[in-house]
Amino acid sequence: MHIDIMFGILLTLIRHKQTTAKYLASKFEISERTVYRYLTVLDSNNIPITTKRGKNGGIILNNSIPL
Repeated sequence: MHIDIMFGILLTLIRHKQTTAKYLASKFEISERTVYRYLTVLDSNNIPITTKRGKNGGIILNNSIPL
């Protein structure tokens, strides 16, 4: 696991209201599958991440945590 990439994903989610796995994959030069693996690790460490499917879907960091 690359902690720097996971931290970068988290920072990207903080900066942007919503993003896609495709965007994160291209930004960090990893596969979309790896993005979802990292999101699973972040979620298992109590980072509230939600994914939505569909046209307006994407990856969202819930606002319920103080940043």
